[in-house]
Amino acid sequence: MPFQKLTSTDAFVVTDLAGAPSSTGIVRRARKILPDGAKLLARTTTYSWAVLGQQRGGASAGINAEDDAADAAVAAFVEELTAQVSDGSLSIDAGKGLPAGSLGALDAVDRRNGARRTAATNGTVDDELLAAGVVAAAAAAAGPLDGLTAVVEGAGSAASALEAQLAEAGVTVTPAGEGGPLGTSADLLFCGSKTGLVDHQAAAALPHRFVVPVGPVPVTARGLAVAHRNGVVVLPDFVTTVGPLVGWTAPEGTPLDESLADVRSTVTDLVARCLAHPENPTLGGCAVAEEFLSTWQDELPFGRPMA
Repeated sequence: MPFQKLTSTDAFVVTDLAGAPSSTGIVRRARKILPDGAKLLARTTTYSWAVLGQQRGGASAGINAEDDAADAAVAAFVEELTAQVSDGSLSIDAGKGLPAGSLGALDAVDRRNGARRTAATNGTVDDELLAAGVVAAAAAAAGPLDGLTAVVEGAGSAASALEAQLAEAGVTVTPAGEGGPLGTSADLLFCGSKTGLVDHQAAAALPHRFVVPVGPVPVTARGLAVAHRNGVVVLPDFVTTVGPLVGWTAPEGTPLDESLADVRSTVTDLVARCLAHPENPTLGGCAVAEEFLSTWQDELPFGRPMA
């Protein structure tokens, strides 16, 4: 996995596939961002592009800076990467530790469509697209959602859009109880605040029937095995969260309603393919991604997107 250490500030960029014509991902800022976590985020984005049949790779970046040095570090990061974003080989969005709009100079030269660039500033379009895919994934796995209950953990800026779309589908969102979202009884758990959130111990106690990720890699490999053994259906994050990617590849000027419909249709079909796998839907998603990756990569990337 190519690793680029920046020279102007303490920061790095990892890109998952060396031969990818373009790579997309997020940049996070904290006192110390670990490359291993960044590699996992890049890998799950690679698999998202692969299930969509797109010859693109994942990327992830980190800026190591304290709060009082953040502005200078971000400015240096933006300046050093402007050429790569401008030529289309890299697209980076602000993640944890960075306010929306803090990468404005990079967004200005980003080659993704105009609607997507607008969304980078206010987040609303991306949030709607993410929520549409997540809700469609839940419906494809659980059947009609009307009358079901859900608990939401870690949806970030998309929480409002997600809860609104769940309500429209007839789902009752249950507030988290004393045990937190993972311990609150509901049919559906939407989670994604951090990677590895649901480990084997948490998975053993889940009171839910379905786990639908709203963020990258919230379930560990051991957690997946335990959940599956207990009859809990865990959907792959690299499928449930593809909504924004579907929207980014739409022709410029596509109305939001059309993009939302495309997201729902795409995710519904993908989840059906995942559910058909004889072991579990996460491995089903991996099979879909790897089948496509094999058509344009000499060898598959080492390691699946699991914490």
